[in-house]
Amino acid sequence: MKAMIDWHTHILPSMDDGSKSVEESAAMLERSLKAGVTAVVLTPHFYPDREDPDRFLKRRSRSLEKLKEHLEATERSAGISESWPKLIPGAEVYFFPELAVLEEEMLRKLCIGESRYIMVELPEKRWTDEIFETLEGMIINRRMIPVLAHIDRYFHFIKDTARLRELVRMGMLVQLNAEALDGFFSRRTALKWIDSGMVHILASDCHDLTKRPPDLDHGYRHLEGHIDDRMIDELTAREP
Repeated sequence: MKAMIDWHTHILPSMDDGSKSVEESAAMLERSLKAGVTAVVLTPHFYPDREDPDRFLKRRSRSLEKLKEHLEATERSAGISESWPKLIPGAEVYFFPELAVLEEEMLRKLCIGESRYIMVELPEKRWTDEIFETLEGMIINRRMIPVLAHIDRYFHFIKDTARLRELVRMGMLVQLNAEALDGFFSRRTALKWIDSGMVHILASDCHDLTKRPPDLDHGYRHLEGHIDDRMIDELTAREP
């Protein structure tokens, strides 16, 4: 198993329904490291109907600083130099129609690290023309690359993938949660999507250590024997 990058995590403490403390975050990072993850993208939920982007970004900055301070203190107290996974700030942005016209500087700050990738969470109901048009506008007019979060949540109502395929052709990436490979029915559908080239990133979407842990290594093992190692590496080690 090669070094992996987990694109979708809720490891930042006290940001959302993920980690509740710096201690829990450190334990999640330790679990990720043991799984072979060398970098994690920190994607706390951003709900534009609940707070403005400025407030969210300030909370994210404070949370990240507290986590880094805790990790450094842990190293000092243990008298070791821990090789923690690299921390890459990002966000899981819940869809809103104004996304494609948001101020350029603010939109960039919601992207993953220094890239132009922005993780977008869509509603768990049939998608309207407005959603497809907004995603297209982000690509064409803003030169941003949407990363569609946890596609497995939408399997039950996606019947025709033509419009999604067009967005993928334009550059959009599709992310699958590793846990979708655990269940018999979800695994069967997930593998069909992977085989058809409609999944580009496998991530954990971890929230804690028990119910939704950092399990990217489990997903990796589910794929072994089904697709070749090169494809698995593309799904698990893509650089942001």
